[in-house]
Amino acid sequence: MSRFQKIMSLFLHDRERLERVVKWYIHNKNLYSKGNSEASFFKGLVNAQVYVVWWLGLKSVLPDFPIVLFICAVPVIVICKIGIHWSIGKWWDKNRFYDREADWQNRRNPVLDGLDRKVLGDERHTG
Repeated sequence: MSRFQKIMSLFLHDRERLERVVKWYIHNKNLYSKGNSEASFFKGLVNAQVYVVWWLGLKSVLPDFPIVLFICAVPVIVICKIGIHWSIGKWWDKNRFYDREADWQNRRNPVLDGLDRKVLGDERHTG
């Protein structure tokens, strides 16, 4: 029994009700985590804090630098960032590094490693 279930069993003595609460908790925790992950992705595309620091640094070095030019440069920087990161991801996929990562993780999980060996044989366990 998990720590969460032990704590909840102090308040909920009915086993069936406890299971419903735990399932509700797990479901909503995963929804929250996924939403947080997706929001972080979009927040990472345009991190305002970085641009404010750049602007302040630029203004301290070049006090007459026009803000309009900086505002026009930000979308170009964001597009370049997206292009570079997407290209790296495409290269990673093309060279099958995702598969290598999954194999590396699966070898450390005894259940998945056993399934891999049973279904695929030993050919994927050479690295």
